[in-house]
Amino acid sequence: MRVTHFSDTYVPSRNGIATSVQTLTYALAALGCECLTVSPSTGWTGSLEKDNWLLPSVPSGLADIRIATGFRRCQAERIWSWRPDVLHVHTPGPIGLLGTIVSKKFDIPLVHTYHTDLYSYANKYRVPTLIIRLILFAYLVRLNGWTQTSTAFHGDRQRIIDEANRLFLSEADIVVLPTSAALRRHSLPVDMNVVRFLPTAARMTTITPNDSKVTLRDRFR
Repeated sequence: MRVTHFSDTYVPSRNGIATSVQTLTYALAALGCECLTVSPSTGWTGSLEKDNWLLPSVPSGLADIRIATGFRRCQAERIWSWRPDVLHVHTPGPIGLLGTIVSKKFDIPLVHTYHTDLYSYANKYRVPTLIIRLILFAYLVRLNGWTQTSTAFHGDRQRIIDEANRLFLSEADIVVLPTSAALRRHSLPVDMNVVRFLPTAARMTTITPNDSKVTLRDRFR
C-alpha cells in the first residue's frame, strides 16, 4: 500500500504532531507500506528528499511552525503521479488543505487525524478572529463550499471554527482522534460513525543493560 501523509509540521520541528507522523511512517514501513510525507521546508525553497517532499515555506511567527506557500495545480498532479492508495491529512493548514483537495479531485480515500484541537489552540494562542475568518475563506474557495456556507463566514468566532472543521473533516472517509479529550471539550461537526480513537504509540529504542547501567541502578535504586 502507498500512503501519502500531509502535515504542516514535521521533523526537525519538535512537537507532538511531527513526532506522531514520523512514528506512524516508521510503523507503516515496517508493515511493507510505502510512504511519502509532504511537509514544509526548513528554508525558503522546497526539495524532494527521498520519501519527504518539502514545499517552500515561510515562518509563521508562532513557535517554529512554518507555512507552506504558493499552492499550484502541478503539486496535486505530482502527488497523483506517485499513485497513492490512501491520503492521510494530519493538520488543518495549507498542506493539509492540499491533501484534501487531492483526495477530492482524484477520488482517493482520505484519512484525517484530528491532532489539533482548533477551539483550544485559537484561544490559547489568541488567534485573531480575522485570521480564523481568512482560514475559513481559503477552505471555502478551495473546497467549493462558498454557496452552502457563506453565512457562516460572517458569524462569530465559534461558528467560524465549527464551519472550518465541518468543511475539512466532512471530506474524510475516516476521522482519527488520538484521544477522546477533544470531544469532551467540544463536539465535532462530523458523523461519529466515521470516527476512530487510535492513539499513536511512542517509538521506543530497545536497550540492553550493560555493567555501568546495572551499577547505576543498583546504586540509586
